[in-house]
Amino acid sequence: MMLVCICNGVSDSQIKQTLQNGASSFEEVHARLGVGGCCGECECYARSLVEESLNESAQASALARNAA
Repeated sequence: MMLVCICNGVSDSQIKQTLQNGASSFEEVHARLGVGGCCGECECYARSLVEESLNESAQASALARNAA
């Protein structure tokens, strides 16, 4: 576990869990967890983490569809 947003105490695991629970954008993660809402230092990394996680999820879904 790595702390991404110190201001709100948000970890990378919490961001990934929020995406698994239906969030589909940084804006939704921000609304649910507050990440990137205070000093803004974490926003760039948090956005890239969200994008990377969504891409991995899409690739896994595509592989599962192709395997079926």
